[in-house]
This record gives sequence, structure tokens and C-alpha cells, in this order.
Amino acid sequence: MGAGGRMNEATTDKDVLKRVPTAKTPFEISDLKKAIPPHCFKRSLATSSYYLFRDIAICYTFYYLTSNYIPLLHKPFNYIAWPIYWFCQGSSFMEIWSIGHDLGHHAFSEYQWLDDTLGFVLHSSFLTPYFSFKYSHRSHHAHTNSMEYDEVWIPKRKADTLYSEVLNNPLGNLFMTVVRLLLSFPMYFTFNIHGRECDGFVSHFYPQRPLFNDSERKLIWLSDAGMLVAFYALYKIAAATKWDWIRGALSTVDRDYGIFNTIFHDLTCAHVVHHLISTIPHYHTVEATEAIKPILGDYYKYDDTPILKAFWREIKECIFVEPDEGA
Repeated sequence: MGAGGRMNEATTDKDVLKRVPTAKTPFEISDLKKAIPPHCFKRSLATSSYYLFRDIAICYTFYYLTSNYIPLLHKPFNYIAWPIYWFCQGSSFMEIWSIGHDLGHHAFSEYQWLDDTLGFVLHSSFLTPYFSFKYSHRSHHAHTNSMEYDEVWIPKRKADTLYSEVLNNPLGNLFMTVVRLLLSFPMYFTFNIHGRECDGFVSHFYPQRPLFNDSERKLIWLSDAGMLVAFYALYKIAAATKWDWIRGALSTVDRDYGIFNTIFHDLTCAHVVHHLISTIPHYHTVEATEAIKPILGDYYKYDDTPILKAFWREIKECIFVEPDEGA
């Protein structure tokens, strides 16, 4: 691979981990396998399942404690508690994702079909295209640290002026830290960022990429379908509240804008009825509002606060929403 780059010449030898010798190894992979106890190669379905369900239980525990107790904390303790939860739950998610990684390596059980089924479910749940990643990751293991043929995380060369001259500074380092922590995997899967250079468009979601052979392409589509199902499930979970359409519409407010009511065609002073029945022409909305007020009762809301005062009040006070007590 060549000598490790030393971008910061101030780094001392004692701070650097010694590189692996470049000479040919005096042992073969078979020698390493012989040295490992035989039981280490046995894939126990029971043991693997234990770790999977244990990790799921840990995730649920974090979720339960957080959803029930963090909302009870007062400021600033709730602001401190949320990032702690994000870190702990993110680490727990990585536990489950790592088991999906083992499934892709057929290191979970003796049954390939079971490993692929579970891996597909787990990785899709974490928005990872299982089969696409399985095949590209296989290539990564086959060409680890090859500057020419490795699949991902190929080191930058000194000749890469964009990196060495533009990004090799404190601000560039900070930028790359944020990008790698938040965007690296999605960008790699979608646009092959950090991946091996190939001709044409390359994506884990596109079956025709050079890495996949003909027998694998159908499963790439299956990976895409798994991702879509996961996105839909997340959408349904996010929408699974006590909201319903009519109560949402009734959460709007009528306001008196004075002369601007006429200029705005009563859109602001008859906004509630507009959300309830939007096909009513604007020149009938005020009359329609008066007609439904007796039926709406307390469900009708009109705010006569002067507009500028109401605007400033909402700038200062309408910062966030939270569930009602006991909701």
C-alpha cells in the first residue's frame, strides 16, 4: 500500500502505532485457523439468538425509560438527558446492526436461509440495503486495504490536492468529522462516496453496478423494497398519534386583521371554516363561519389579540409542543 501518510510532521514516533511489516508473512491463513480452538468456529443458533433478543431488550429498555421519565425532568436536566439517551440508544442500535453484519457473513447459524432472512429484516429496519451491502462487503473482505480493488474506505493519496490542501486543516478536519459521522454511510450507499472508482453511476440501490453479478441483481431490488417498507413503517409510526383530520383542522384559529381581512379575502378571519371545507368560495366563508359556530361550540377558536402583539407572543412563547399530562 505504500508508507502511511504523515500530514502532521509534528507527530512524534511515540504517538504513532507501528505499521504492520510489509514483508510477506511467515504464516498462512490455515496456520491461524489451526491455532484457534475448534469450538470458536461453531455457529450456535441458540447463543446467537440470545444476543439478538438481549440487544432488542436493551433497546426497548432505553426507549421505555426515556419516554416515561425524561419528560418529567425539569430544565436543564431534560436537555442533558436527551443527548445521553441518543448516545446510549444509538450504541444499542449498533449492537443490533452488528448482528445483521454477522448474518451477512453467515456467522449467526448453520442455516444460510435463516441468516439471510433475519439479516434482511434487521438491516432493512436500520435503513441498510442488506443484500447490496452483503455483496459489496464481501468484496471489501476479499480486497481489504488494496488501493486498487478494495470496495470502501480507500485511503487518500498525497496527490489528491483537494484533500491535502483544502481539507487538511482544523476547519476541514471538523467538516470531515461531521460528514463521516452523519453522512458517510448514506452517501456511500447512494452515490458510492468513499467507494472504489467505477465507470458510470454506482449505487447500492442500482442493480446494474459493476460489483453485482447477474445472479445477485434480483436481490438488490429486494433490498430496495426492504428499505421502502422500513421508510413506510417509520412514517406510520411517526403518524400513529391521537391526531385525526377534523381535530387537526379545528386547531387552526380565526384572527381579525382589520382592513386586511378584505384585502386577504377573509382567509385569516375565516380560516377555521376554510380548513374544514376548503371548497367554499372566499366570499361565503364569513357567513359559513357564523353558521357552524353553534355546532362547534368550544371547538371554535377566535383570537382577538392585536396581530403584532400576537405575532411577537408566538415568537417568544410558541417554541415547541409536548403531550398533555396523562396523554
